[in-house]
Amino acid sequence: MAATTHVSEARLEYFANGRLPPTACESILNHLADCDQCLTVMDVLWTSQPENAAVALPLPIAKRLERTLRQRIRNTHSQYN
Repeated sequence: MAATTHVSEARLEYFANGRLPPTACESILNHLADCDQCLTVMDVLWTSQPENAAVALPLPIAKRLERTLRQRIRNTHSQYN
């Protein structure tokens, strides 16, 4: 399912830096699960940080994001095999 309304880059940056409340983070995580465009923006935000910069997501949110990304990778992999 493709997402039709995208999260602003500023809001994604706040998310990446851990500056959003948990309910907003949950909403963004749900959106990232379906939106390749916003996930690409997140990738750019994270990779543009210095190597020693830590992603400031709270641990439960970071773990959920990791699970979501792993599932997306598995789904993509199974489409091509």
